[in-house]
Amino acid sequence: MVVRPTEEVCAALWKTKIELSPADGFAVVAIRGGLEAASALAAEVARESRSEVLALFMQTSVDAYSIEEHGPSGPLRRLVYAREGAGWATIEGEARPWEVDLHFHGDREGFLTNLHEHEWSDAEIDAAAAAWDARSVAMLPRLPPLTARAFSSFVARYGKTAAVADRRGFLARLLRFG
Repeated sequence: MVVRPTEEVCAALWKTKIELSPADGFAVVAIRGGLEAASALAAEVARESRSEVLALFMQTSVDAYSIEEHGPSGPLRRLVYAREGAGWATIEGEARPWEVDLHFHGDREGFLTNLHEHEWSDAEIDAAAAAWDARSVAMLPRLPPLTARAFSSFVARYGKTAAVADRRGFLARLLRFG
């Protein structure tokens, strides 16, 4: 989960037994317990702190990833990628500013080579090159494939892990008491 550790966010995390000190920039909170636990916690923290929170999930052995952004009023964006499936299995919500860092990682030549290796047409690659130059996700003909390297690079831009929480019991408590 990626958060801006404001006083409000830290207070919301404290209610769920995660201790994080207010600071400038971003903080990564690792959550054990799977996608559902990360998503539920991100939604709760976003609602409580009236801020935006990213829930991230990865299973690099099969190149499966999920990124959800939650705001105070609910979900803002949800992306689910699975290499063995159809690639981008879920794309919900409008493109968000953080997606520039997710989709345009590494260098331009490597980015375009990756698209060629994934059988993008020449027209799609030309459009993607223009999107790269403009740093505009909206200009992409479709979202590029996601890899472990790209996902890890994206998460690393937000800093080192600031806290670790075991949320395996979180959903059970939420369902029982929520």
